[in-house]
Amino acid sequence: VSGEIADDMLMITPSASSLDVTKGKTTVFQVCFTDPTMGTSAAKFLAENYPDENTIAFDLKNEDLFVMKNDKEEIVATISIDHDDAVEALTCWRADLAPSGELSRLCVRKDMQGQGIAKTMMNYACDVLKSRGMKGVHILVREGHVVALSTYAKIGFETVGECDLFDKHFICMEREFQRG
Repeated sequence: VSGEIADDMLMITPSASSLDVTKGKTTVFQVCFTDPTMGTSAAKFLAENYPDENTIAFDLKNEDLFVMKNDKEEIVATISIDHDDAVEALTCWRADLAPSGELSRLCVRKDMQGQGIAKTMMNYACDVLKSRGMKGVHILVREGHVVALSTYAKIGFETVGECDLFDKHFICMEREFQRG
C-alpha cells in the first residue's frame, strides 16, 4: 500500500507504539529494528536524521513506500524503493541488469518477525520494480546481519561485493528478475 502525505500530520514513531499513539494520524512511519546490533547509536541516528520527513515525503510522492498492516490497522512492516546516486555508482552491480532498482528501509515489527513477512515485502517491492521495467534489484545489507543475508539469499539474491557508505560497512546483494 502506498499513499500521499496528509496535510494534517506526519508522525515518526517506534514500532512498539500502540494505536492510541497513532490514532487520528493519517501518515505514520513506524521505525523498528530487526537487528539488535543496531542499538542505541542507530536509534540516535534515525531519530536525528533518517528517515526524515523529506525522505518519507519523497517515497510517498513517488509511490515508493509500501506498508503492511495487520487486521487492527497497525503497521507491521515497511519497505521502500530507493534512489541513491552513491549506491547506484557502486561498481559491483551487474551492467547487464541495468536498469535496476534499489530496495531499502525494510522493517518488520519485532513481534511479527519469523513469519515470512520480510520475504513477502521484498517480493512485493520486486514485483513493483519489474512492472516499472527494471531488469533486476539490489540492496545493501549491514555486515553481520545474518538473518537478512540468509532471507535475501533464499529469495534469489546473490552477494556481489561489499562497500563502505554512510559511515557503515555493507554487503551488496543483487537479484536478476526472471523474464517472461
